[in-house]
Amino acid sequence: MVFPTQTSFSCKNTPTAWLKIRQQSSRARPPSQNHRGGENKRNSFNFLDQIPEDVVFWGIIGLNGAVFIMWQLSRKRYEIERDPGSYIWMQRNFTSSWSNFSSGRIWTAATSMFSHQGFQHILFNMFTFYFLARPVLSILGPRRFLSLYIGGGLVSSFGSMYWHNRIKHRDTSSLGASGAVFSVNAFLACVAPKMIFQIYGIIPVPAWLFVSGVFVFDTFSAMSDKRRETDTAGHVAGILAGIAYYLLKRFGL
Repeated sequence: MVFPTQTSFSCKNTPTAWLKIRQQSSRARPPSQNHRGGENKRNSFNFLDQIPEDVVFWGIIGLNGAVFIMWQLSRKRYEIERDPGSYIWMQRNFTSSWSNFSSGRIWTAATSMFSHQGFQHILFNMFTFYFLARPVLSILGPRRFLSLYIGGGLVSSFGSMYWHNRIKHRDTSSLGASGAVFSVNAFLACVAPKMIFQIYGIIPVPAWLFVSGVFVFDTFSAMSDKRRETDTAGHVAGILAGIAYYLLKRFGL
């Protein structure tokens, strides 16, 4: 688990460029009388900035918790009643894999990012999210944060499917918020590279070094087939998504 040394992160401590991004949200900008078609399309999502940050923050944690409970109930039903129906349904609708996607269950690329079977898995991801998501949510606002988080999760899902199916030639099921969470971590490391992360609350590491280390380690693991029980390819894709989002917003794209 990763914790920042300062949980009370303030927008006052962020670079000027990021203050401008936050100030350009729909809440700070009155509607214009002259819009291009593209601007109207982008502004159609501005209502998301009206959602309180706490609702976004706790909503994501709550959604992950709800899906986790669904997994436990389906597993108990299988163990007690010997009925695998609900467990198979969860596998088909809340895990990301090429077989699911090619069978028409394209929504699994999104639902899998809120899905955890194991307690340790959800604990690690949600604790990391709890301590690192708030600074990014404070910087970006709800709309941009959701685009980063969900976009990072989708890139992670598709990157994982491509890697396992097209490169490794196997159909591997994946689930978990790791890709989305790593996209948030990577974005924060780009915005505040010298911010200190504390691994398990003990080991202090600069944000840039932590994300770089995870990227190198997981890239090596994916290429060498080490740690096959962990979707390291999805982690790498999530980190790249966070960096890409930073670059797009940093240069006003």
